[in-house]
Amino acid sequence: MRALRSHFQPQLAMDLKVISETAAYVVVNKPAGVLTHPTSRAEPDTIIAAVLKRWPEVGRVGDSTIRPGLVHRLDRDTSGALIIAKTQRMFTELKSLFQKRKVNKTYLALVHGTVREDEGFVDLAIGRSTKGSVRRVTALSRVAKDLKSARTRFRVLKRLTAGKTDFALLEISPETGRTHQIRVHLAHLGHPVAGDELYRQKRTAPPTGLKRLFLHALRLEIPFPDGEKTFESPLPAELKTILSSLEPKPES
Repeated sequence: MRALRSHFQPQLAMDLKVISETAAYVVVNKPAGVLTHPTSRAEPDTIIAAVLKRWPEVGRVGDSTIRPGLVHRLDRDTSGALIIAKTQRMFTELKSLFQKRKVNKTYLALVHGTVREDEGFVDLAIGRSTKGSVRRVTALSRVAKDLKSARTRFRVLKRLTAGKTDFALLEISPETGRTHQIRVHLAHLGHPVAGDELYRQKRTAPPTGLKRLFLHALRLEIPFPDGEKTFESPLPAELKTILSSLEPKPES
């Protein structure tokens, strides 16, 4: 793999929080509000920029100069566990595991509304919008193109309320990894993620004090050849504060 171009050199002053590290990979705790990697505008302030500053060897790993070492990503406004390969061998191994859907990913999300079922499954393809927006749309949309299969499982952990406004804390297990998948599927169900300005519905207001997307990558379970390993990222303090401000919803 060729060397990184100069405009991808790390410039981010970020103290990466490491969850786990070996000679072959590192799992970091991605904060919300930071891109995983540069987009076409080549933003320097990304997780990959910070990774390269600390582990320059990652620049030679992978199949992309923009996304060295990356086999998955998290949206800018999503926080949580992110694994990055430090060697080409590990990159190839992880890429295969993700492509074969052998990696179990678990997220936590606070969503709007009363989720009546305790568990649910969404099997609905997602694609780009023909209107040229960054938004993704489901196969049911008339403006959908480049559709790809997408499957998401969820279960309700808590039903909550803030006055007359209902919320639910969900544990989510995406079986595929499409862009904005969780956000699009939950919005399709009528339960957009709290704080989601892109997919929120009219008349939905987030809990008081929430200034980010309430979506967090809690856990990665990866079946390495030498045994399965689990990596967890605790719920950020600002999201714990939001949960503590909500009341349990009375049983109806």
